[in-house]
Amino acid sequence: YTFAQQIEDLNKEYYTGHPRTLEERLDDMYISNAVKRPIIRTLEIVKEVTKAFKRSPDKIFVEMTRGGTLEQKGKRTQSRREQIEALYQKCRDEDVRLLTEQLEELGVEADNRLQSDRLFLYYMQLGKCMYTGKHIDLEKLMNGKLYDIEHIYPRSKVKDDSVINNKVLVLSEVNGQKSDTYPIAPSIRSEMKPFWDKLKASGLLSDEKYKRLTRATEFTDDEKWGFINRQLTETSQSTKAVATLLKEMYPKTEIVYVKARLASEFRQEFDCIKSRSYNDLHHAKDAYLNIVVGNVYNMRFTRRWFNVNGEYSLNTKTIYTQPLTCNGELVWDGIPMKDKAVAYMSKNNIHLTKYAFCKKGGLFDQMPLKAQEGLLPRKSNLPASKYGGYNKPSVSYFVLTRYWSGKKTDVVLMPVELRVSERFQAEDAFAKAYARERIGSIYGKTIEKVEFLLAKRILKVNTLLSLDGFEAAIACTSGGGKQIKITSLMSFATDKKIERYIKRLERLVEKTDSNRNYIVDEKYDFVTKQENLELYVLYLEKASDSVYAKRPNMPIETLRNGKARFEQLDVLSQAKVLLNIHTVFGRLSSSGCDLSLIGGVKNAGVPLLSAALSNWKKSYSCVRIIDRSAGGLWESATDNILTLL
Repeated sequence: YTFAQQIEDLNKEYYTGHPRTLEERLDDMYISNAVKRPIIRTLEIVKEVTKAFKRSPDKIFVEMTRGGTLEQKGKRTQSRREQIEALYQKCRDEDVRLLTEQLEELGVEADNRLQSDRLFLYYMQLGKCMYTGKHIDLEKLMNGKLYDIEHIYPRSKVKDDSVINNKVLVLSEVNGQKSDTYPIAPSIRSEMKPFWDKLKASGLLSDEKYKRLTRATEFTDDEKWGFINRQLTETSQSTKAVATLLKEMYPKTEIVYVKARLASEFRQEFDCIKSRSYNDLHHAKDAYLNIVVGNVYNMRFTRRWFNVNGEYSLNTKTIYTQPLTCNGELVWDGIPMKDKAVAYMSKNNIHLTKYAFCKKGGLFDQMPLKAQEGLLPRKSNLPASKYGGYNKPSVSYFVLTRYWSGKKTDVVLMPVELRVSERFQAEDAFAKAYARERIGSIYGKTIEKVEFLLAKRILKVNTLLSLDGFEAAIACTSGGGKQIKITSLMSFATDKKIERYIKRLERLVEKTDSNRNYIVDEKYDFVTKQENLELYVLYLEKASDSVYAKRPNMPIETLRNGKARFEQLDVLSQAKVLLNIHTVFGRLSSSGCDLSLIGGVKNAGVPLLSAALSNWKKSYSCVRIIDRSAGGLWESATDNILTLL
């Protein structure tokens, strides 16, 4: 009844006449603090892109993330073998006895082999074709093309790849005769219903799959629209908040919701690899792909252009390989545009940024410690040496400071604690006194004089540095303030073959973590000792002869000395070591990696810089501070700060 639209229009009218700050609007929406920052960051990036193009966008695409169902939450999923064995216990059938023996013959390989949908359906259908009831030859099933996996609801009309609800194993000949029609032919339904009843009674056939197999009526128009709408619309609180704010900022812009699953299906169909271990650029690639697939779906399947009774297909390959014209305009030219999108997905020349901020929140670790020197007192009249106090005061930001102590002078990246951060900026005399005390306590010496450099510029958490071209962000202090922990912003990049292999390592480790009985098999996991060693050698080369050689605390000696030990490890242990090593290269991380299996330590390669610039000069010739905009479209850099020494 258009109630929702009227409420939206009234809200828009009210806030147009009563402008509020972004912070006030977020408070109006009851948005939690945890969600506020990504929303603010999102709006900054949209503003930046708008500024670059000098006009408002025609469309903004909002990805709808995927999640597990409430029924799945907190529950351990059964392996396919466990599901089959539990269901077979309920059956009293000669076929079940023979199939159980076959399953037992697979032994430790059963869990691996049952990852194949063909084999899983074979056992769930008691080894018979779902449309004829004929026995399936197991050897021919795995080695030939005599059998097909059939979608009950045709893929051209419904996007449903569920093995439990929509897939069946059938003879290829019968599948070809059925073609892309629904419902299933009356002759098949009448002949096979007793068999389907038997499977349903044993729990081998879900209620939904049974309903789809036995249904005698075609899809209604409402159902067809339902199938289409499931591809297009789904919202959550945070994305609704972003969309609402974007509509207020850009009233003439169309907000298009895109399900994450659509981008995932494009990746799978056209071999666009997604590895979360490889680097952090998969977020940007997801954003790009959501625009590509979102626009095609938006133009193809919205009521403005789409006739539900016309010829159409929801098959992923068909959608992106066929031209699409709307109102006489070519929106998508098919294969050429698809190939261009796939090529862009292979690129790694993407702007990478981190949000720089002055830390707020707790002033120190909240649990007080026993009496000792060097703690912050609980109260001004209670000495920490007698009554205990707080440790690890929070650092809000850093300031480049020159100090003099006797004949020695140096420049340091001095941390400014949150408890004094505002006063430090407001009172110059206090700032100098604080700096003398702070630097003195860090280095254990008397500081006679200090000078603030770069006009007392604040260096926020995540301020970006270029260390002879190696880009890293300031993360936090370490070693009592003598060191600075950094986060690498260098994205690992190599050829597609290596990316695909790292993805295989990911999957293998995930499988073994979730199933302790999983047996590694090179034939099914496509992970070998030879390829593991080749990847290890690649890491050695990158650590020695690329920009990564400039990474602070690169564990190059551990990698060199550990090569022989690595070669002696089993395939799974090698996979875990390789993924650990990769964190040094591929991810936005300020932590180390576990190299204990090759003779290193459990926290190797933590990226640390000395707080003193004199030590930087031993390793680097040029260090610059880089100011980069939220979306990375604009940036500027200081002169070499090593010249301040």
